[in-house]
Amino acid sequence: MYQFIRFCRLPRGLLLFPILTLLLAQGALAAKYVELDANAKVSLQPTTPEGDTYTVIAWTQVTGMVSVSDGEVPLLKGVVRVVIFDGENAIKLPCPQIKIDGATFSMKSRTELNQHEDNFPIGVCEYPITSKAKKIRVVFSDGTEIKAPTLTADVRQVGVIGDSGCRGDKDTDCDDDKVWPLRTISKKLASKDPDLIVHVGDFLYYKKEINSDDFWQNWLYEFFLPAKHLLDKAPLALVRGNHERCDMEGSFHHGPGFFLMLQSGTVQEARVTCNSAEDRYMYLPVWFFDVGNGKKNHRFFMLDTPYAAEAKEGLSEDEYKERVKKFTVLAKEVKKGAKEGKVEKATIVTHSPIWGAKGLDEDSLINEMLQEAFADNMPKSIKLIQAGHIHTHETVRFKKSAKRPLVVVTGNSGVTLNEHVVGKVDGKEAKIDGAKAEFAAFEKFGYDLWEWDPESNIGWKITAHYLTKSGNWKKKKIKDH
Repeated sequence: MYQFIRFCRLPRGLLLFPILTLLLAQGALAAKYVELDANAKVSLQPTTPEGDTYTVIAWTQVTGMVSVSDGEVPLLKGVVRVVIFDGENAIKLPCPQIKIDGATFSMKSRTELNQHEDNFPIGVCEYPITSKAKKIRVVFSDGTEIKAPTLTADVRQVGVIGDSGCRGDKDTDCDDDKVWPLRTISKKLASKDPDLIVHVGDFLYYKKEINSDDFWQNWLYEFFLPAKHLLDKAPLALVRGNHERCDMEGSFHHGPGFFLMLQSGTVQEARVTCNSAEDRYMYLPVWFFDVGNGKKNHRFFMLDTPYAAEAKEGLSEDEYKERVKKFTVLAKEVKKGAKEGKVEKATIVTHSPIWGAKGLDEDSLINEMLQEAFADNMPKSIKLIQAGHIHTHETVRFKKSAKRPLVVVTGNSGVTLNEHVVGKVDGKEAKIDGAKAEFAAFEKFGYDLWEWDPESNIGWKITAHYLTKSGNWKKKKIKDH
């Protein structure tokens, strides 16, 4: 009794805290958790969460390397993330546990980054990992367990997708897998057993019939559900596109969801909420990671380019120069990173291509802003630019004398394809940024698959896989590099 009286005499705030904690714990114990079904159907319309049965999804992301060492197998670092949704108290539930090689830890909440709770009534949790982990399970309070992919530096196959959201124009039926085939692409690519999935940005697009805001149901409908097969199969390495910006409403206002759920940094490393002035024109720093066997490694530079305007039109001279200045800082980060450790070949992953074409007239050749930034900062080790943004599949091959990397644009994983690009550029040759290049393009939905055996002297074999009108899969060799 004495202990009870002492407890009651605590300051009101301190008394309330354990009571709230107890209530939340009881709510967590009463909750039931069900893993998202990759074949489920959901509505794009925002719903009102009800009940104590929650749907959950877990995935793994690469976030960098622990250290750079010569002649050693790279040690990657990453994060396992979980989204809890559907139930009425999802945002308030305690995070689940995570088992890593038999040891149990508590996942950490990202709720403090959720400044848009009405639009995102979800719980988001995470836990940092490295490629030392061999078995990962997320464990919920009712005993439900979900497997999460592990990281590996021994990457033999990389799947690449980009511009995967459904445009949602009045003639686009986003419920028809033949019209918007991301789920079909995801399932097919997952069947290839990739070790890594690269997404080059533009995860979703504005839907006029809904509203101009960013909200969870849109992310579930356009990415997490149709890409579930991939999320279950391998870790993600991703960059954001211009549709994941923070600065504008409408078609560019999907920054809140991206930074809450997909930004590469943990909550301690990335505190972007899209609410502050600093967030609205945020240029994320370059980060990189290596894959390989130690003797032969390949480096991936992740470049943030959502503000790479295609033309000067619409920008003042000062605004244009300021953006070039900021991109030059990022280009120098790539140049500096190329000197760390021993890596002979590397790739830049970016949403906006440094060199690309929507046509061969001067205004359709892009991206002048990035070209200026990398004019004196392109490392010799960069052999490939992997990009998206142009809504088709495109390659740009320079003459050897230009000493420029191959450009592959994989912007054909779901968005309404640009039917005018192929006729303008496929099989054509033109000067871009002062050097001659050959262009190839095709207008088919699909993904790219990179294959590599670091024990051999052959580089990456890149193949474009695409859907025909009859629904069959075909492939086209792109390059060994």
